[in-house]
Amino acid sequence: MFLSIVIGQTLPTVPNNVFRLSIGADVSNHKWNLGEKKFSLHGIALHYFDPYTHNDSLRFSSNFDLFYPGSVYLDSSTTVEAWLNSLNEEYSISLPNLGPQNIDTSSSMLYNGFYSEYRERKTNGKIIKIDYGMSNEVTLSATIPFMDMYTINQSFSDYSINPIQGAQALVNYHQIVKNNYNTFFNSSSFSNLPGKIQDTLEMIYNIYYKPDMDTLYGGDYSANWVFQSQDDPINNLLIDPRFIPNGINKDSVTLSDLVNYYYPTQKSSNGYGDISVGVTILLKGEPSWAIEEPVNSLYGQISLSIPFGKTISSYKDKGVGKKQFTEVNMGYGVNRWKIGFYGNKEFKSKMQGRLFVQSHLHFSTVTTLNTPVLLFSGGHTHQDSILSLIGNTYKYNRGTGFSMKVGGEFEPKKNRLRLLGEISPVYKGKDNYSSKDPVWDNWMENQIGSSNYIDLKCEIWLINSVSKYRFGPYSFDLFAGYNTTLLANNNYLGWNAYAGIITFYQGW
Repeated sequence: MFLSIVIGQTLPTVPNNVFRLSIGADVSNHKWNLGEKKFSLHGIALHYFDPYTHNDSLRFSSNFDLFYPGSVYLDSSTTVEAWLNSLNEEYSISLPNLGPQNIDTSSSMLYNGFYSEYRERKTNGKIIKIDYGMSNEVTLSATIPFMDMYTINQSFSDYSINPIQGAQALVNYHQIVKNNYNTFFNSSSFSNLPGKIQDTLEMIYNIYYKPDMDTLYGGDYSANWVFQSQDDPINNLLIDPRFIPNGINKDSVTLSDLVNYYYPTQKSSNGYGDISVGVTILLKGEPSWAIEEPVNSLYGQISLSIPFGKTISSYKDKGVGKKQFTEVNMGYGVNRWKIGFYGNKEFKSKMQGRLFVQSHLHFSTVTTLNTPVLLFSGGHTHQDSILSLIGNTYKYNRGTGFSMKVGGEFEPKKNRLRLLGEISPVYKGKDNYSSKDPVWDNWMENQIGSSNYIDLKCEIWLINSVSKYRFGPYSFDLFAGYNTTLLANNNYLGWNAYAGIITFYQGW
């Protein structure tokens, strides 16, 4: 998420007990071709082999995968595997005992794919900035952004997924087991068993291979779904309700259906963004407004962005659900600090030239946010399973960043017309995510990774705040500007156009 409203460049401080009120309007259009990205449905792969579930005496003891179905307990002390082993030994038969399978358990089974993503962001907003001179050397500031319209158009293409390597051996095993049991049930060896033994065998078969009359695909321990899915459940069409999202009312679901469901072509919002408060302190020199002679000045700056803008709702909140897919973050959700310096050097000339440099270090505190329930990041195709893997919330820390502004201005008509140019390189490191699922954390951190961009800005000012040259009784300046991104890596390319007015008021 990237939110930016541009407002005119002004001198960093104001005189003691003076308010400076800046009101600006902004419109922007940015585009971002994210290119080819990798995704993993590792949550579905866990239904084949779960390498993470262990108990006190046994590794790989999940009851819900295909690797070791016999770990299910028939009673408080006897597993299906143990009961079948006793049966085979006592009656000299050789039914499959549903024990651990002979596969490579040193690595997880992967269900990976690729997709391409394109985004277009359009915004229309306003911003209010208030500066107040605590003294001639210290100025307090507050910035309040409001978005009338914030829209993301998104499109996905070239999405595909590969079969799960190593899974077909498990599929084949269960097909053999099911056939063996069906054959045995039709044999004299079965009919000669005591009735209680027959009932238990049929119960075991039903646990894994008999379709439930309501779902057609069986209960919690059922392996019946895999005979359709094989080693590639999506390309073979999803038919089991445990893999089909709530809201897709189809008997069979494709990858295209999933993409259309989770990623509507447009999502939009409006409202306040994060509010910023800060202080600028004169460290050396004189402020430009204090004397008419050229001055060199150095300021220290610190500001805090307060997470006032709304972020996406919890998927589990009543009435939200799929609505989350069309929501846009209007803020970052974290407290974001900026610490840095601002320096300027003025030149004695007919056009009052000035050069300035500003640099800031950006860093955040850790916060808790609602989990985005999405296909390509979630590791599963069903919403409840995504939240089960990740958790309903996660901890987030926005990556440390660095920004710089280098520019200059001059006045072709002294104290009447001012022109400004500025170039701004910005760098941000990887964000940090922490949830129940390390795979999701890693995917989120590396989907974008670090990012950087360089902006070029041009402004024109009509000045009516210098008392000696002012028209009328009111002190104000008008400004208009255009900002374009020259270069971007893992970020949007585009433009902002903006205009506004700045007025000054004497405090009490």
